[in-house]
Amino acid sequence: RYMGQGLPFPDLIQEGNVGLMRAVDKYDYKRGNRFSTYATWWIRQAITRALAQKTRTIRIPLHMTERIRQMYRAAQLLEQNLGRRPSPEEIALEMDLSADSVRSMMDASQHAIALERPVGDDGDSEFGDFIEDQDSPSPVESATQHLLQETIEEVLSELTPRQSHILRLRFGLGGGEPHTL
Repeated sequence: RYMGQGLPFPDLIQEGNVGLMRAVDKYDYKRGNRFSTYATWWIRQAITRALAQKTRTIRIPLHMTERIRQMYRAAQLLEQNLGRRPSPEEIALEMDLSADSVRSMMDASQHAIALERPVGDDGDSEFGDFIEDQDSPSPVESATQHLLQETIEEVLSELTPRQSHILRLRFGLGGGEPHTL
């Protein structure tokens, strides 16, 4: 039931064992409940909490995870009744929430995409290759900067070595810090 949701099978078993141990600690036979019924609840809770906390790249608080689960349950029931996928407004009406909160829960429930994920049929490029780096200069800016440096070097080569050295120091040309005279 819980396989394929992000945790390996041995981890699911371990989380179920944690829930079982909690049930053993909390069980009170004087209340008249059967232990198997009581333990089942604790095991399910431990597994669902582990799935909520350990499977996402960006962790969502448990109360929000439970609200998202309720939202998808309501959406599934609406889809069966309406015969189509319900809109966020219809889900909000069913859950007595605002449409904006339903949209934010839908956004929060989306999983992160790995930048190293292969893209294309041959898989020779990665998703991160197509995301623009805002800090790096554009090719036009790089070419303009390179041409400007070449022009400055040409002009400085026509001066005497002393004049060239003074201008380089004064304006920080060649990667150095500008100096005062």
